Amino acid sequence: DIIADGNTTLTKARARGGDWQTSAEARLGSVLALVASVDARIASAKAAAAPAVAALDAGNHTADDLLGRVSDDVWNAIGRPASDVAYDIIFPGGFAYYAEGDINEQADRMDMLAELLTSGIHPRLAADRATALAAEVTAASVSLRALVDAARPLRARVELASRMKTAVARSTQLAIAGL
Repeated sequence: DIIADGNTTLTKARARGGDWQTSAEARLGSVLALVASVDARIASAKAAAAPAVAALDAGNHTADDLLGRVSDDVWNAIGRPASDVAYDIIFPGGFAYYAEGDINEQADRMDMLAELLTSGIHPRLAADRATALAAEVTAASVSLRALVDAARPLRARVELASRMKTAVARSTQLAIAGL
């Protein structure tokens, strides 16, 4: 909105001509000239990031589904109790702790779940079943970590470009106020 206001101000000042135009060109011209460059950078960054972000979203969905299934499998394996302290230690508050939150840390949380599964915390969870579930979680965490690592620098470029747009908007706002 601020950039649009800057463009409107510059257009109207050019229409008035004279001192209005001179002052508006001096204050707004160079700032607004950067907008196209920043917009192009944003579009380029988003286009480059789109496949990696889509793959990350799909991988996250797959990992979340696996975590829900593992939680259900453990619950079924221990007899589907109404309440179980050992199960609650492995899945505090359900599987959401492992699935929700910052995607950049999810693979680490999944690795911790794999450790808990094989630690023998639950006496009714057979060791071979715990090991098999932990192996699935570990494989999924490796896959998710690779997707996060591939998307991270591309997402950072989009974030930087967006912050550049904010900086241009602030400068435009100051230029309008100074006009």
